[in-house]
Amino acid sequence: MWPSESWDGGPCTVPPATLPELFAEEVRRAPNSIALVFEELTLTYAELDVRANRLAHALVARGAGPERVVALAVPRSAELIVAELAVMKAGGAYLPLDLDHPPDRVAYMLDDARPVCVVTVAAEADAFGGLPVVALDDPGVAAELAALPDTTPEAGLSLLNTAYVIYTSGSTGRPKGVQLTHTGVAKLVSTQRERFGVGPGIRVLQFASPSFDVAFWDLCLALLSGGRLVVVPSERRVPGPELTEYAWAHGVNFMILPPALLAALPPGLDLPPGVLLAGTERVSPELVARWAPGHRMFNAYGPTEATVNSTLGWCDPSATESSVPIGIPDPGTRAYVLDGALRPVATGGAGELYLAGPGLARGYAGRPGLTSERFVADPFGAAGERMYRTGDLVRWLDDGRIDFLGRVDDQVKIRGYRIELGEIESVLARHPSVGQVAAVVREDRPGDRRLAAYVVPAARADGEHDRTIVAEWKDLHELLYQAGTPERADENFTGWNSSYDGTPIPLTEMREWQDATVARILELEPEHVLELGVGNGLLLSRLAPSCASYWGLDLSSEAITSLRAALPDELAAKVELRAQPADDLSGLPKGRFDTVVINSVVQYFPSRDYVLGVLRGCAELLAPGGRVFVGDVRNLRLQPVFRAALGTTEAEENELLLDPDFFADLPGFASADLRVKQARHHNELSRYRYDVVLHTRPAQPAPAQVFSWGEDVPDLRVVAALLAGRTRPLRITGVPNARLAPDLDRPGAVDPEDFHALGENAGLRTYVTWSGDSDRGDLDVLFTTDTRADGLYRPGGRAVLVNTPAPVRDDVSLVKSLRVHAQRWLPDYMVPAAFVVLPKLPVLTSGKLDRAALPVPHLHVQAEGKPARDAREAVLCGLFAEVLGVPGVGIDDDFFALGGDSIVAIQLVLRARKSGLVCTPRQVFVHRTVAGLAPVVTDLDADRPRITDDGVGEIPFTPILRWLDECGGDIRGFSQSLLLTTPAGLTGPDLEKILQVLADQHDVLRSVLVRTVPGTPGHLRVLPRGEVSAATWIQRVDVTGLRDGLAPVVAAAEDQACARLDPENGLMVQAVWFDAGRERLGRLLLVIHHAIIDGVSWRIIPGDLESAWTGAALEPPGTSFRRWSGLLSAGARSREAELGLWTGMLAGPDPALGHRPLDPVADLESVRRHTLRLPPARTEPLLTTVPAVFHAEVNDVLLTALALAVAGWRRGLGRGDRADVLIALEGHGREEHAVPGADVSRTLGWFTSIFPVRLDPGEIDLDDALAGGPSAGAALKRVKETLRSLPDRGLGYGLLRYLNPGTEPELAKLPAPQISFNYLGRFSVADAPDQPWRPVAGAGVLAGGFDAAMPVAPYTLEINAYTQDTPEGPELGVTWAWPSALLAEASVAALATSWFTALDALAAHAATRGAGGHTPSDLTLAIGQDEIEEFEAEWAQN
Repeated sequence: MWPSESWDGGPCTVPPATLPELFAEEVRRAPNSIALVFEELTLTYAELDVRANRLAHALVARGAGPERVVALAVPRSAELIVAELAVMKAGGAYLPLDLDHPPDRVAYMLDDARPVCVVTVAAEADAFGGLPVVALDDPGVAAELAALPDTTPEAGLSLLNTAYVIYTSGSTGRPKGVQLTHTGVAKLVSTQRERFGVGPGIRVLQFASPSFDVAFWDLCLALLSGGRLVVVPSERRVPGPELTEYAWAHGVNFMILPPALLAALPPGLDLPPGVLLAGTERVSPELVARWAPGHRMFNAYGPTEATVNSTLGWCDPSATESSVPIGIPDPGTRAYVLDGALRPVATGGAGELYLAGPGLARGYAGRPGLTSERFVADPFGAAGERMYRTGDLVRWLDDGRIDFLGRVDDQVKIRGYRIELGEIESVLARHPSVGQVAAVVREDRPGDRRLAAYVVPAARADGEHDRTIVAEWKDLHELLYQAGTPERADENFTGWNSSYDGTPIPLTEMREWQDATVARILELEPEHVLELGVGNGLLLSRLAPSCASYWGLDLSSEAITSLRAALPDELAAKVELRAQPADDLSGLPKGRFDTVVINSVVQYFPSRDYVLGVLRGCAELLAPGGRVFVGDVRNLRLQPVFRAALGTTEAEENELLLDPDFFADLPGFASADLRVKQARHHNELSRYRYDVVLHTRPAQPAPAQVFSWGEDVPDLRVVAALLAGRTRPLRITGVPNARLAPDLDRPGAVDPEDFHALGENAGLRTYVTWSGDSDRGDLDVLFTTDTRADGLYRPGGRAVLVNTPAPVRDDVSLVKSLRVHAQRWLPDYMVPAAFVVLPKLPVLTSGKLDRAALPVPHLHVQAEGKPARDAREAVLCGLFAEVLGVPGVGIDDDFFALGGDSIVAIQLVLRARKSGLVCTPRQVFVHRTVAGLAPVVTDLDADRPRITDDGVGEIPFTPILRWLDECGGDIRGFSQSLLLTTPAGLTGPDLEKILQVLADQHDVLRSVLVRTVPGTPGHLRVLPRGEVSAATWIQRVDVTGLRDGLAPVVAAAEDQACARLDPENGLMVQAVWFDAGRERLGRLLLVIHHAIIDGVSWRIIPGDLESAWTGAALEPPGTSFRRWSGLLSAGARSREAELGLWTGMLAGPDPALGHRPLDPVADLESVRRHTLRLPPARTEPLLTTVPAVFHAEVNDVLLTALALAVAGWRRGLGRGDRADVLIALEGHGREEHAVPGADVSRTLGWFTSIFPVRLDPGEIDLDDALAGGPSAGAALKRVKETLRSLPDRGLGYGLLRYLNPGTEPELAKLPAPQISFNYLGRFSVADAPDQPWRPVAGAGVLAGGFDAAMPVAPYTLEINAYTQDTPEGPELGVTWAWPSALLAEASVAALATSWFTALDALAAHAATRGAGGHTPSDLTLAIGQDEIEEFEAEWAQN
């Protein structure tokens, strides 16, 4: 007997049928009803049916049919739904593809599923490895479809045929394809009718990705009920107003949304009323408490293997349980809770959940073993029935519901996606630096589930990180090329030091080495030479004079620059020099070179594949009969001997060594001529290195007579005798090598040069190579008359031909590399949020992983963690962590490396003052760490007297207010706003009192704007305290009965508040109070005229409101805005020395963006906006890693990416190849250090400074920079230095432009920049949404960073960016504004995308080994960038 009769969800109430059959019924019933909505497009059932039928016929013609798969790679659109229906109408099974997944994952799915064709769009048509493609937007396809029948094709489809294939995570590192048949369709339709009562009135929000099986239920919910499917556009699939406004606009009343998205929706953003299913991962009671009121909310549970859904649990908003049950089985579903012996578990006991019924999948495509393991015989069903083992741990509750407890294996759900931790571990284990790995899900904060990976580094790396190793060598060689001070320009042997004792190899020995190499190459009679790794020209100086042309490449730009400058005039015309690595041969002429030289370079290559790739590239550049000289190759086979000689037998090798066998039978080459080096001096160059010439045209050497050394030939005298009068080639094998005598005890060894002397005496050529079967450096010697020695070396059949260089890594570098690796192979939702490097994984006595012993990771930073040493450091550590939003900070952690910026630095100053400590933002910038800041911070009562003053009276316009006064547009409603939470139970008198405190505290809130008229300059007039009644600001809106839909109410109220502002009559503030009653938090919308508010001011107001509410005294401001303005005016003349700087900025070229100049007033009407958000995983490195490794600020990073993006954008539009871009840059303007004694950290006002700056990334490879290559780092360093060179962060420009009568006319006549950029800094909004006086995301300045009621269009392109903290981490938001009369939306969207691409490139570059470093502005010494990089390379080497 069963302990509970609730295991059976009852029979299906819908007869079994295929999806096309059920859809056809709805088409017949109501052909003219709307079936599908996508943005403004609507399709009726009849229209949708016709489109799907025609595409189905086209698919049948391409092989679609029962048990045939058709892949779908269609962007979110109406066409995607048409394609899904069409495949099933054709009898086939659709395979949804997400092209945002890594290409290797997509390629595997295509190879595994073997679709007959791919339905896609023209832009993606080349992404499927030659599979037949149906590009829906191709004119030819469109014409074909129009001519096809509009009736359903006869496909012979049955219930047992596959409907769709979904790939889920697999424990082997490869996803597995789940085959779902039409037998589960009736189960879904029965569920939606019985459990929800859906019918023709349903409007389903289609949010799920098509590669997620919930999307299939969305189809059934709407289209098999006579309802309407509302497809969410890609850009609206975000937790914000983009989604909620779309849902409200289309009257949606049924939504399936992941809990992570519901949790991330900001307070105040409500979903339309109706049915809300939260599933795909665990639903928290907190989520139910928020969303169940006002919705019929269900906790939906079901694995893909059971056709989407299996159980439903109604979410009771009044429930008090600590968990949210997954409910009862669906119709047609049986749920068993069994123990390890497949016995039913009693109520309350934990067991594994098994599912049975018609919804079970057929199994896993091509995986019979796994299918039989997971789909087992049902001992409680009819004969032949199966049940699916979910792997989920559950229990029956007393009321018959099922409670989810966790996983019995390593499969988990994160953000709605089912993940097998084994797949993550498998991918990470493939990283060359990983020895062991464990992936786990951590929930260190309730409801916040994150993936964490724990790794134990491998003892050695396998060279996968080619670019990392190449970058290491590049840094070292930059130093060496700069450090050399040779007596002769062609003898820079700096860095050629002995491995035995570290001293330089003697000059005579290096000259012999050089002479021998030159002689070997000249034997080839080169005419047109390409040298890879030209360095400082050691070979070029000797070879180029006799050549017709000579091209030299080197990865070191320093080497190329120095060599180019040193070239004599007679060589300059024939020598072409380029700075690019050996694996980048782009731009070189194919078929030009008869000789390619790669000398003493291969040891710096990172891997076997890299070498082969370089050689393949060289072969393509060769003229017919050409050859490649590979010189100074280190012999892998002799490495044990060399290590023993050095006394370092266990040392890791960071250079690449090749066994001579490596060069046998290389593809692309006909033969190899491999020889040991010729030298009389015995050193490591002559003992352990060799040269090889790879020929593309074979030679046929004469056969040689062979003798063995020792047996046939005992000594040199016998050799001399054998050579006398000889014409037939002679080969002597197995000769002991005297060069190795110091390192090996080899009696009777011979110096190879003795053989050369014998051959010369006999009139023969002598070629010496390694013995292929010797491990001790024995030699084979050939005496011949042939001029080539092809096939001289005879391979020994070695298995190991190349080593793996071992770069020196630290944990930080390893973590960066792992994250990049994971992002390359895994979709975003499977990339761990944290990587923790451990010396070993903790294990239990059983040998299993001890998960409880794994340390808690820092999900946002990798902090040093060094603890505070005294009370002051402890306070500062806490303040750092508080303003940065990180779990903890050590005293050596860099403020800016953890995500700080100039705005957050001001917040730190404010918080410090509240804690009794005084510092300035400049001190934060200079000292950066707690350890550095603590000694310069002073106690509040010991600080020097701050300038305080009476802010009442006239305030002369500051530069930004002068701009506003002169702009020419209507400025009455020009404002910014912020939405805050208010306490439950707040009364009108309470709010009046609070706002009155604010008005009396901050002078500018009591100001009147006086416009300029002839004879009277414009100014603000501040009224005395008490003369402005804050009660006149307040408008109350009763929202006590409004549970949903607050966002549109707030938006409308904001528009009305803007319209009420009247700055010229002193009405600078409006406060709209959304009163939610005594039980719920309300909202307060503050709308303040922009003339008196800026981004820093908005960070002051919430804390002051909270203090006023609690009755605490507000800390007084320091310097008033009135005094600040006076000090600026007084200092305007002292800035005249800067005039040349600013005229130079503006006088340079600035290619037009539009077809005509901007008209600021007339073009305002056509201004459009485009807002984008960068996900936290991509934002976080921009705030932490990139600024940290480059010792930069966030603004430096954002502006560098902007410069790169604009340069690429202009190039793509055919508007020139200029790399520099002129922008108007906005700063917060609170440069206290420029006004001695000023303290404006708590002063309200519009302090913003605007100044022109020309961002010039320099002469870089733009494509390399946008791909995250070294050029990205070079650009960032240059832009950083440009910004640092501006006095006082550009404050002087505004003073000269508006406040200095002598310089104003000269600057006013110059054209203004066309592009503006403003970074508002970082806002924290989500840390305590249930507390009063907290900013609310998605409204006001947190909705896009732009201002309301702009009086003019000041720039052709205006960019406002900000960072907002979210539960998933910091998120970068940006709004692009432009007049559509000047720029096309598609063009701006392309630039916006390019900016994000450039930001990703900077993040990727910063994650590579050797990236970053200091620039001159970081140091007090007057040294250049080249010298800095020299010192850094030297330090890294030591």
